[in-house]
Amino acid sequence: MACMVYGMLYRGMSGVYITKYDRGHMVDVLKNWPDSKNVKAVCVTDGQRILGLGDLGANGMGICVGKMELYTALGGISPAKCLPVCLDIGTTNKNLRDDPMYIGLREDRITGKEYEDFVEEFIQSALKAFGCQTLIHFEDFATPNAFKFLEKYQDQCCYFNDDIQGTAAVGLAGLLGIQRITKIELQDHVILFCGAGSAMMGLTALLKKELQSRGLSDEELTKNLYVYDAKGLITKSSQEIPGNIADFAKDMPPIKSLEEVVEKIKPSIIMGATSAAGLFTEKILRTMAASHERPGVFAFSNPTNKAECTAEQAYKFTDGRAIYSAGSPFPPVEFNGKRLTPGQANNCFAFPGIVLGVMTALAVTVPDEVYLVTAHTLSNVPSKEDLASGKIYPNIACAKDVALEIAVNVCQYLFDNEISSDLAQLTPVPDDIREYILKNEYQLDFSSSTTETWDYPEMKPNPKPNPTKEQKQK
Repeated sequence: MACMVYGMLYRGMSGVYITKYDRGHMVDVLKNWPDSKNVKAVCVTDGQRILGLGDLGANGMGICVGKMELYTALGGISPAKCLPVCLDIGTTNKNLRDDPMYIGLREDRITGKEYEDFVEEFIQSALKAFGCQTLIHFEDFATPNAFKFLEKYQDQCCYFNDDIQGTAAVGLAGLLGIQRITKIELQDHVILFCGAGSAMMGLTALLKKELQSRGLSDEELTKNLYVYDAKGLITKSSQEIPGNIADFAKDMPPIKSLEEVVEKIKPSIIMGATSAAGLFTEKILRTMAASHERPGVFAFSNPTNKAECTAEQAYKFTDGRAIYSAGSPFPPVEFNGKRLTPGQANNCFAFPGIVLGVMTALAVTVPDEVYLVTAHTLSNVPSKEDLASGKIYPNIACAKDVALEIAVNVCQYLFDNEISSDLAQLTPVPDDIREYILKNEYQLDFSSSTTETWDYPEMKPNPKPNPTKEQKQK
């Protein structure tokens, strides 16, 4: 909501806007930031794909501001080191272009080579302005562009895409949590991914890396993994298969209906990131419950009204046996006298810790293994009691503690695998990484903003002196 009405909320400078008319001067624009000498992390968006809201243009600044607020609140990173950036290159949203309160360029979005050259200049300008160890966090770029830039820049600079890599780490942590509850190895679960956007493409890629690390061949690790998009189940005969999803195309007849797909393959885990509210129907949930003792149900889409199913539906139609998590918060559900608490697969469990670990180690690049470390760390946070109640994610209130655990393990991985200068450059390596991070974290404890008061005795008024004769005569 904040992004949708950002123009009306605008009260002053909250980040840097770089327009298409700043070509050739981006370094100057970035250095205009009042605290530019301290910047160590940049969160940037072009506003083209904000959550499930589409192209919000310059209003996307709200996303970058929010992400960096969580850098500080959960990661303990000084706000002086953080710079939100919005690439204002137009918008396809006609309503915004016609809105008198819109704060961005009232022009159509640039595309093609002009757009890619613009992003390239921004990357190089950020590195020139702030140094090669500056973390560049891409947020809410359209899926094709997000993957294109990830492939191009991941090995060139300290680059991170939360929509792809952060979401993947959180999703894989959930899968590992189900493995802990069911005692069934991931490769033996039949998993159906619904949606072929950046979230699912990132998750399937990271899951492949996890299964490869277990010694599985490409054929073995894709055997039980299926992908369903708006056109139906992805098969060998499907047209225009996006990205790495082609690895999961099955040699079987196409099936359009999701209910028919579930009936055919009988998945033990279903994961949705489609923004299609109610996609997981009663029939789908009952079919899964009939085939599996503890079916896993992930409704990642948010806001809440776009979730593939609610927690109440998941529990009701599986006789309370579903292991349910959503991208949005849902209240606990009472079922047959038992209180069932759904998990929330929120990216705030991953990216603050990833960023803190990478920034602490002074990494120049961020390898994929960092996200595997993140996923395993997060999956091990829930206690046995949590797992017994079906919770595979911690409470949001624990997010700061989770960020610290992830940061410590990410740092340790970067230090332990320092083959070249592309990973950790912090020297000397701290003897105690946890202590080092805590010692250098930004303090969130502030004194009261109100004036201190205290009791004071009531004072008697000064006695009036007796007037002299002259005073009386006057």
